[in-house]
Amino acid sequence: MLPSPQPSRARLVALPSPTLAQADDATLARAAAAGDPRATSVLWDRFSPLVRRMLRRTLGPNAEVDGLLQNVFLRVVRQLSGLPEAAQLKPFVVSVTVRVLSAELRRHRVRRLLRRRGARLASAAYATNGGPEGALAALYLILDELDADARLAFTLRHFEGFPIAELASAMDASVASAKRRLARASAHVQAAVSRDAAFSAYAAAAGLGVAP
Repeated sequence: MLPSPQPSRARLVALPSPTLAQADDATLARAAAAGDPRATSVLWDRFSPLVRRMLRRTLGPNAEVDGLLQNVFLRVVRQLSGLPEAAQLKPFVVSVTVRVLSAELRRHRVRRLLRRRGARLASAAYATNGGPEGALAALYLILDELDADARLAFTLRHFEGFPIAELASAMDASVASAKRRLARASAHVQAAVSRDAAFSAYAAAAGLGVAP
């Protein structure tokens, strides 16, 4: 007589609880800091689109950002226990993302130094490709020439729309320092863009503003 088949045991998967999914940031931060895996999942769902967008907009649309995205969230979860109760979760996630980006930009500093012809190549990139794709490629060649602080200031301000005070907070800098970094970046981009009349006209029409 054949033995009766044993019922299969389905693997249990922890799903975010509806309560945590609807929780405010402070409650979510406390739960994640306590090691609740459901809270970590909600944290990812809530903030990973923002972090991924910041990574891509700063490093370029073709950058491989999955590893950096994981790195950001590992740091966020590890550091949540030291987050002051009154601190806001979103600015904290943004500041961790900025620190990861800053380290990544500095890590590739030597590579970018070898591409100092970027500003001169920008107009060629636009002339070759034209349209939005060419303009975007040209802009990132120009951004490659900036140091990490100036590049982050430019992308946070012009791509993410951060007010100066939020930009300074995200970069752990004074407002005056943030303004200087932004002015330096904007002047560099404006000078490079203005060298090519067609690219300059397209940049203005596409809203690639560079004024602080």
